[in-house]
Amino acid sequence: MAVLLVQYNRLMPMLKGLEGIVAELREERKYLVNNLRHVDAALSVLGKLEGGKFATESPRVSAVSAASRRKMALAQKARWAKIRNSSASGSNNGTRKRKPMSAAIKAKLRAAYAANHPGWKPKKK
Repeated sequence: MAVLLVQYNRLMPMLKGLEGIVAELREERKYLVNNLRHVDAALSVLGKLEGGKFATESPRVSAVSAASRRKMALAQKARWAKIRNSSASGSNNGTRKRKPMSAAIKAKLRAAYAANHPGWKPKKK
């Protein structure tokens, strides 16, 4: 414990101006808290105007009409129905058939996998 007290006392002269800085920061905090209360009060007053909406907000205007949105929704539903119907009738369940890999590519993949997984051996057919 005595060692810690000595080290603490040696550092104290280096921190002389710290008390003043802390006092200034506390004063600034009080000032900001006071200003924030004023801003909150102003917002609550503005919020009561125009039925709870802030007076500074502009009304939301949609770029797309309701009729156009309905048409887009119907078109999307038709696209999904087309996909669903084609996958239900197909034997591969809507997935594309894979392109077959060459023997050289398969050998490279096996070698890379074996290098990263010691003790792994490929299955024999």
